[in-house]
Amino acid sequence: MCGEETAIARVSGIFSGIPAAFRNRFVLAGALFSALSGVFFPALLAGCAGNPPPLQEERAAEPVTAALVPRNEAAIENARRVMSTLSQSNSRSDYASSAAFANFREISLGAIPARRLYRSSHPALPGNPRFPYAQQLAENARVKTVINLSDSARAAASYAATIPWYQSFFSRNTIIVLEMGTDYTDPVFAGKLKAALLFIAANSGPFLIHDQDGTECAGFTAALLEALTGASAEEITADYMISYENRYRITPDSGAYRALSALAEDALLVITGYRAAESVNVREAAEAYLANRLGMLPEEIAAVRARLEAKY
Repeated sequence: MCGEETAIARVSGIFSGIPAAFRNRFVLAGALFSALSGVFFPALLAGCAGNPPPLQEERAAEPVTAALVPRNEAAIENARRVMSTLSQSNSRSDYASSAAFANFREISLGAIPARRLYRSSHPALPGNPRFPYAQQLAENARVKTVINLSDSARAAASYAATIPWYQSFFSRNTIIVLEMGTDYTDPVFAGKLKAALLFIAANSGPFLIHDQDGTECAGFTAALLEALTGASAEEITADYMISYENRYRITPDSGAYRALSALAEDALLVITGYRAAESVNVREAAEAYLANRLGMLPEEIAAVRARLEAKY
């Protein structure tokens, strides 16, 4: 005979085999324990009784049991160091297009249709030479809803006071201002990201996601939405890197590009629950991230996806 207590002991033994340093980094321990409770315990109990786990349960466990991958802290630190040595020009003539200068572009990966979702540097930051270009491109795209990831409410309101186009979003209550920071593993970041996604679900596109430079906050948010709507890991990583190509005028064959790619890979690693992207279904992993990390309900996740994918 073998009961639930023995099964729990077996799982505890499995978990204790993970190095302590890794366990300390694994911020989704609650999600892992939930997965163990719902998938491994029944399988272990069935094995104790002399019955093999049902094939159906084995298939369900595959995304959960994919190999865990620790964050590459050394590569991330190196990317930050390399970034600190790069510079961007404030002259439009140094860039191939106004869109590259403003780091403005459409996102139409996965099931997101054309002219639905855009990302950009700040389109209303007085004194920033990029903002008039970002604003004009957003106006041309007929943006209806703005997700400002970087500013405080006070700062955004002060910018809007001098820029009627930006003020119009406040007048219509179609802008959310979040002051998120750049640490996407921070619970505070997660809470504000949830607010951004629920705001998308409650409003109409075209949507514009922006921070100050259109890179890290915007990059992680865009990557998550791309994953949720079915983009591949390769597509997500390539789109993430376009922002650095635009900002620093680097090319994929450069050492700086290869170094900064660690940031794109890390963002995707967090979204996939610290599992190699090639070992999971990226869309399902994004759903799990939203449910387990952001605490979103299935109907809320469905509403975000529906708003991004709807044809209208």
